[in-house]
Amino acid sequence: MLENNILVRFFKRVFKIIKLYLIVIGLLVTTGYFFLLYSIYSMRSDSAMNFPSARENIVLTLDLEGQLTTSAPNLRDQIWANFLGEGPNVYLSQVTDTLERAAVDKYVKSVFMDISKLEGGLSHFTALRRALDNFRASKKPLIVYSLGYDHKKFFLASAAPTVALPPLGSVEILGPMAHLFYFADALGKLGIEIEVFRAGKYKSAFEPLVANKPTEPTLEEYTAITQSVASFMQQSIATSRGIEASVVESWFKRSLFTSEETLSMQLVDRVAYQSEILAELLKEAKLKDDATLEYRDYLSVSDGVLKKKVDTSGNGIAFIEAEGEVWTSAGNDASSKNINIDDMKKQFDWARKLKEAKAVVLRIDSPGGSALASEIIWYELNKLAAVKPVIISMGEVAASGGYYIAAAGQKILAEPTTITGSIGVIGMVPKAPKVAEKFGINMFVIGESDRKGLVDFSRPSTPEDKELVGKSIDEVYHKFLQRVADSRKISIEQAHALAQGRVYTGMQAKELGLVDELGGLKEAYKEAKILGGLKTDSSYPVFHYKNEGMSLFSCLRKHSLGKCIQKMSKQSRGVVSRFGWLHNLPKQAESLAQRIQEGEKSWALWIGKPY
Repeated sequence: MLENNILVRFFKRVFKIIKLYLIVIGLLVTTGYFFLLYSIYSMRSDSAMNFPSARENIVLTLDLEGQLTTSAPNLRDQIWANFLGEGPNVYLSQVTDTLERAAVDKYVKSVFMDISKLEGGLSHFTALRRALDNFRASKKPLIVYSLGYDHKKFFLASAAPTVALPPLGSVEILGPMAHLFYFADALGKLGIEIEVFRAGKYKSAFEPLVANKPTEPTLEEYTAITQSVASFMQQSIATSRGIEASVVESWFKRSLFTSEETLSMQLVDRVAYQSEILAELLKEAKLKDDATLEYRDYLSVSDGVLKKKVDTSGNGIAFIEAEGEVWTSAGNDASSKNINIDDMKKQFDWARKLKEAKAVVLRIDSPGGSALASEIIWYELNKLAAVKPVIISMGEVAASGGYYIAAAGQKILAEPTTITGSIGVIGMVPKAPKVAEKFGINMFVIGESDRKGLVDFSRPSTPEDKELVGKSIDEVYHKFLQRVADSRKISIEQAHALAQGRVYTGMQAKELGLVDELGGLKEAYKEAKILGGLKTDSSYPVFHYKNEGMSLFSCLRKHSLGKCIQKMSKQSRGVVSRFGWLHNLPKQAESLAQRIQEGEKSWALWIGKPY
């Protein structure tokens, strides 16, 4: 009788669900705990188990494998990447800091850098090349090695006194190129036509859909860009190698070289195996075979080498990243980055209210996107810039909407090879008037609007449709021009002459006044100190926005477990941040590094560096 009671059955079912829930959570927490411990343990390199103490002479090795990025190294990101088995990034700040320390560290006798598996954009390679160039002043042996060189790797390596290649390795310096594909005929065979609306004759985003070859403005634009970048690379290589620029230009013309030719024609200095070169460096310094130290381990034990004056006031610089396409909302795809209104507003508000942040560095790496989102983000950034200095640091690309946002900054810095500008507007409407004839597919739009033809896939837009869309395009373009004119302190007419959708390199933009200085993040931080009233000869902390995000369980209400794990891993939120003991790791690691510096042989996690 009791078993049949509906309340008893209900509570039994509830208790079973709670029991199952606790079992699942227990398993997740337990296994997650051990996986995270393993991830942290595996962050050590093999050499970290018994590397030389900080008071021994060494050959410093930099095996740069992965994507070169300017993003700040984050402890939780690194642990979570290890947990999921993702490949590590190569953080530009870590590598440049390593070279800066090694240049003055008397215990570092020479440096060996392997860039065989290094990937990244040309602007990142340019920033790293400056660090290599600065290291040369130390007069210490520096060898850059790769299994093969393309134009980016060769450009980077040429800054070193010695460039090395293994036997049968090759150099392929084709130089910067623009690969353009055109589809008008292919779309025509499908009965599809594209109506393009644009402001600016150089705005060519949808040109491949309406033409079968580049237009004259497109040829002019891309030819100027590739020539500008190639000239910069060739002149830089010639200066470093101590030869005429015309010789390097001839290398780029020929492009392909065998290992023997690279040596006889002075493209490289050594053709030898990696182990052979390392053995020679150790022998020259009269060191043991195991007296090498990997750069991440070196960073853990060399914190006091530079003897920088660290400011203890608590003041610093806020750092914000704007990476990806510009959209009004974040979207549902956690695997892709974008710049959206809500995220940017939160970060700008945070930086504005953070009293300790005396200036802000905004790193932009974006090809553009929504004009509306760009305008709103510009407005929010302008509010921040009215309170404290905002310095814009352009990455690989900061064009169209990326430049729109940058216009709110007090000072704009770009790499010589940054792609920027594209001050213009473009939109398109796909049409398929011949689909019915070709495939027997008929379409009809029913509604009261006079603009039915604009959204009717089966027929062209009317002249009135095009006129109204054109007015909208023109309004956005003129607003964009006004933002640029105000930022650069020029007239609308001058802004229009520089705009029309044309894209420039950082060098060209500097000459035209669209950017203020050439340089990377390091130079941007220096400007931030000056404009923020901080001491340029002191180090200050860099503040990063911390977004708590969603918890694992709130995510599971909307998504599958796999999707939630993906979201957590990409956003560095959720599961990892729920383990409170992780927040103490920076202090533990700092203490561990101090003990190592005093002679204890162990391992440590590098925490990062202030600027």
